[in-house]
Amino acid sequence: MSKQDLKFVIDHFTNYQQSEWKIEDNVRTACVAAILRWRPYTTDHIHPTTSIPTIQDFLSQPWFNDCHGEADILYMRRALNPKDPWSGHIAFPGGKNEAIDKSPFDTVVRECKEETGLDLASPAFILLSTLDPIILTSLKTRNPTMRLIPHIFLQVTPVTPQITIRPSEVSEITWTSIKYLLSDPIVVYNPMEHAEAVTKRSLPESTRVAGVPIQFPSKDVVYLWGMTLRMTQKILGMEMSEHTIMSTQEINDIENKKKITAKL
Repeated sequence: MSKQDLKFVIDHFTNYQQSEWKIEDNVRTACVAAILRWRPYTTDHIHPTTSIPTIQDFLSQPWFNDCHGEADILYMRRALNPKDPWSGHIAFPGGKNEAIDKSPFDTVVRECKEETGLDLASPAFILLSTLDPIILTSLKTRNPTMRLIPHIFLQVTPVTPQITIRPSEVSEITWTSIKYLLSDPIVVYNPMEHAEAVTKRSLPESTRVAGVPIQFPSKDVVYLWGMTLRMTQKILGMEMSEHTIMSTQEINDIENKKKITAKL
């Protein structure tokens, strides 16, 4: 089903129309990239074309249509930084706009290349869609602090270009199976266990959220949660929750569902 799941995402976002939104000068823009790929289990016999300019060209490739493989999405683990309240957590690659950027596309391409070495403006990738901006607010004042614009990119080559991470911003990256993300792996997670002191002053220790355990190459299990989880859910067409922090009933529902599943 992994191939059909990727086709669903492609079909859904090929004609996605971003809503009109007003640019506010006092709110800075940041951009992130959700990068999808089809990974054939073997590439020994594949002779890819030199250029795949459109989504339809990608869908017609024999290494996509006729090969068994896996659909993946790229996540990074933020580098440890005492000034970053969410250091060590999962995120999509990306960052804040700079004066040299002429558009949000320029921002996400520059930031992703700096953090991962992947050039999203190269022929190896196609911009599938740009989603509506997400307004981030201060944990203390709830005032708008950032406008986050998610971009969805599709890798259109059977082999991923070389990845080179920037250690000051990224500790490691991983490709996670879309099939796994759609298998209902959500558990109850306490983000305060791994949060920096600045965040712990803003949220109670009893905070519980929906989280998805993701294993990185280091064998560390890091939890996908919050805004990055909600963006993932939107991209994959999963049911979304309106709140980051879970109610007692939501926690009980998840725990009970896991108990029932374990007995089957």
